[in-house]
Amino acid sequence: MPISHLLEDFHNSPDGRNLQVISDEALEDARLSSFEKGYQAGWEDASAAHKSEQSHISAEFARNLQELSFTYQEAYNHVMRSIKPILDRMFTDVLPEIAIPSLGMRLSDEALSMARETAEGVVVLRMSSETAQRLEPLITKQLPIQVRLLEDDTIGAGQVYIGLGNQERCIDIDGLIGRMKALIDEFTQDFGRPQTNG
Repeated sequence: MPISHLLEDFHNSPDGRNLQVISDEALEDARLSSFEKGYQAGWEDASAAHKSEQSHISAEFARNLQELSFTYQEAYNHVMRSIKPILDRMFTDVLPEIAIPSLGMRLSDEALSMARETAEGVVVLRMSSETAQRLEPLITKQLPIQVRLLEDDTIGAGQVYIGLGNQERCIDIDGLIGRMKALIDEFTQDFGRPQTNG
C-alpha cells in the first residue's frame, strides 16, 4: 500500500505557484559561491585582526622603547651625579699631589730652555714656601745652572714664576687644574637638575 498520501507534496507551493527544482550543478555552484563568500569574509576578518594586532604590538614596542630610553637616561644621569663628588675630590686633593712632582720636571725644562736663549744670568724661581720645600732638592739636583729661590706665599702651591734677565714665565698647574675642573663642572651641571620625560 503506497504511503504517498501521508507525505507532503513539495512540487506545488501553498500559494498555487509551482516550485522550481534546482539541479545538482546549480546546487554545487550555490555551495561554492557560499563557501567563497564565507572564506572571503573570514580572510577579511583575519586580516583586520592581524592589522589591529600589529598596530597594538607597534604601539607597545614604541612605549617600551621610550621607557627603556628614559630608564637609560635616568641611569646615566644618576651615574654622572655620583661621579661628580669623586671628580671634585680628585681635582682638589689628588691632582695637586700628583702635579707637584711633575711641576719640578716642567720647571727644569722651562728653566733650561730660558737659559739656552739667554746665555748669562741667574734663574730666579718665585714660588710659595710650601712648594719651595718640596721642589728645592729636585731643582738643585736637576738644574746645572745657577738658581735662586724666592719664597712668596701670595703665589699658589701649583704656580712657579721663572725669571731670567728681562724674561719671566709662569708655570701654572693650579690654573690648569682649575680649567679642567671648570670643564668637568660645566659638563656635569645638567645632571643635578631633575629630568622630565618628553
